[in-house]
Amino acid sequence: MKKILFLFALSGILISCTKEIIARKYYMLDFPVEQSSTPLEAPVTQDVLEILPVQVAEVYAQHRIAVRKRSHEITYYHYHQWGESPDQSIARLTESKLLQENLFADVSERIWNTSPRYQLQTFVERMEAVEGEDSLFAHLKIKYELFDRSLKKNVVIHQFDQSVGYEDWDINLISEGMSQLLSDELQVFAEKIRTFLRKE
Repeated sequence: MKKILFLFALSGILISCTKEIIARKYYMLDFPVEQSSTPLEAPVTQDVLEILPVQVAEVYAQHRIAVRKRSHEITYYHYHQWGESPDQSIARLTESKLLQENLFADVSERIWNTSPRYQLQTFVERMEAVEGEDSLFAHLKIKYELFDRSLKKNVVIHQFDQSVGYEDWDINLISEGMSQLLSDELQVFAEKIRTFLRKE
């Protein structure tokens, strides 16, 4: 009896030692740190911009990373997740980029001390990995609307539907690709805003 118990204990130890532990991995959208040595000029306008809560399509509004394997099929990676919810990461990076562009006297999700003239509404329609036959794609579809409260209308609209593909099946490349797509498109949006504000 003792031999049998010993063999069971020994087999349990061997199985636990050989069993691979699968760790959950978390990914962030982030821009590379840029060092600027040029002095900041005055903002284009002394008005402030309030970033309203980002609206994300329900299937993407979670920490699980969505993956599209077929045209109408969405699943989620089990061991790969966003470290920050999509609405928070998009808002954080949008705020960071527009502050860096020095367009407004202030850009924030929380404007307490003044009534902002401008508000930014963001709609995230797609934020997904797309699995092809031999490649992996990062796909973003976002719409930005800059609303002028004094004119009571949208004054600048920018929308994009972009993908970038990779031969390596590395989920880190998905977050890297989305970060680059977002950075590039925010640069285009910022230039549209700059053009509009200079005409004001």
